[in-house]
Amino acid sequence: MQRFHIKGKAYIETPKKYYFSDLGLRNARITFRQFEQTHAMENIIYNELRMRGYSVDVGIVPIAEKDKEGKVSRKQLEVDFVCNLGSSRYYIQSVSSLPNETKRTQEIGPFRRIDDSFKKIVITKDIVPAYYDEYGILTVNIYDFLLTRNVLKRNRTKISYDLKRVPDTAQSLDVRNKQKRICIMRFHLPVYRNIVFLCYRSVASLRIL
Repeated sequence: MQRFHIKGKAYIETPKKYYFSDLGLRNARITFRQFEQTHAMENIIYNELRMRGYSVDVGIVPIAEKDKEGKVSRKQLEVDFVCNLGSSRYYIQSVSSLPNETKRTQEIGPFRRIDDSFKKIVITKDIVPAYYDEYGILTVNIYDFLLTRNVLKRNRTKISYDLKRVPDTAQSLDVRNKQKRICIMRFHLPVYRNIVFLCYRSVASLRIL
């Protein structure tokens, strides 16, 4: 992926970012070394966006901040995905977990520096209902994103959440009984494969293989 200067509306000639089209082959090739859930989740989201027809770039948001001594420091914040399809654009952050408000503030920081009106979305592995916060930022869980094709287009009045369509992870994040396996196997193959790769070797002991 190329890096896109959001405020300058131009591409930056810096090292590109690469994702694997098939995480299974990647993991098999390196015998599951260097397996990080955050990177795997980003890769899955990227592949899904490309399958839905979006062109995808990495967003760069330059900022200038003053420290306590009044010195100005400049740095660049990153938006994981800038997705374009026709006249539509979405800014997306991939976040494994949002355990507290401090972490959330950190993750939505780049969004609050963008002054256009395109939709801004946080995708998390936490099992939460889709909701908009006070800044108009939509938060959805990874399962809703993978299983609901139009979830990015939903407005405030059309947010719905069907708990039956995601694994029941409220207690032990353990999907072992036969009924849930059958339910998961009914998903479309690309989506099922993405969920498998996302959850494989999870520290929360989620098992759907």
